[in-house]
Amino acid sequence: MYSWTGDKALQELEEANISKQCFPILLECATKAIKVATDLETDAPRLSGMSVITLEGLFLSLSYFFSKNGSHMLDYQLALQRSVRKHE
Repeated sequence: MYSWTGDKALQELEEANISKQCFPILLECATKAIKVATDLETDAPRLSGMSVITLEGLFLSLSYFFSKNGSHMLDYQLALQRSVRKHE
């Protein structure tokens, strides 16, 4: 498991192409994906319920992280845990 706070967390996000500048575009894409996933009348491929919950939580946290010119960065600890699921 890896974890970062403040400027280091911001640096890690930017290395993953998640920056304050591109965040509004990413948020718009996530919002559209969530809308499609919750629209039961469409036959479009959709996210699972757990994926929607995860995406909503991630973007809610990132919205706060980037708000007020990043003044909330120190309120967060960004953690990344890699897991591999083997399908049998």
